[in-house]
Amino acid sequence: MLRLAMTYTRFGKLEESVDACQRALELARRSRNALALAYGHQCMASSYNASDNFVESLQHYRAMQVQARAAGSRLLEALALSGQGGVVSSQGDVARGDAMIRQASGLYRAIGLPFYLSASLYAEASQARMQGDLPRAVRLLDETVATYQRLPNKTGQWWALTARAGDYLSLKKLAAAEEDLKQALAIARDLNLPLYLSETERQLGKVDAARGEFRASL
Repeated sequence: MLRLAMTYTRFGKLEESVDACQRALELARRSRNALALAYGHQCMASSYNASDNFVESLQHYRAMQVQARAAGSRLLEALALSGQGGVVSSQGDVARGDAMIRQASGLYRAIGLPFYLSASLYAEASQARMQGDLPRAVRLLDETVATYQRLPNKTGQWWALTARAGDYLSLKKLAAAEEDLKQALAIARDLNLPLYLSETERQLGKVDAARGEFRASL
């Protein structure tokens, strides 16, 4: 049922997704199993979030966290915190959303899940960027890039490199931005994904433009 709901969400069939999640949650309630309830609330939260129903989404993420604790699942608790942080931040309370995502990162680190941690650090970097703290965003992405180099994940590394390049560009560190984008371009070519290629080339153009503006100001 949960997989069916996520499939509906991926194809934009949001009403069908919510309906499938409601049936999954009802089954979980009948079972009175905390783990099943946590997954049921996660399904509801994700489906409501996809349909921009943020109030309902937040309520279900909170319920998911309660059930995750009851089930003793730190992973699901971290995912619930990440979900809450994203929703709260999107509603304008970036500082509180950032705090929740940091909590999630701490749990992923304690459990020892590097890929979950890397995704969470990427989210933290986005929160730092929204708060104007670009040096912190770069530090967080440094760890993300290092993890993807140690435990190869080319798609994740492309996202981390292009994000860090954007932060370097904003900080006027053009050589560092260009180096990240050259690595990202090599990954995009290796993956043979036109969207990644065009986006990387677009960002390289922004670096060239910034370099030209800098020369013109001398």
